[in-house]
Amino acid sequence: MTKLTETQTMILSAGAQRPDNIALPMPKGLARAAAKTAITKMIERGWLQEVDANRNSAFKVRHA
Repeated sequence: MTKLTETQTMILSAGAQRPDNIALPMPKGLARAAAKTAITKMIERGWLQEVDANRNSAFKVRHA
């Protein structure tokens, strides 16, 4: 089983609590570089899906 980093946990938890499962905006206190790295890895692993949300890129939590 893959162990989530603290950053990945923050992003997925925030998105999962929203009705639309959108992971944006990022949780407060999360560094931009850390968020970018985490998002890239989560998309590669299929945990997030990039979607068009109000003409801006957004990331939706994927449920298995």
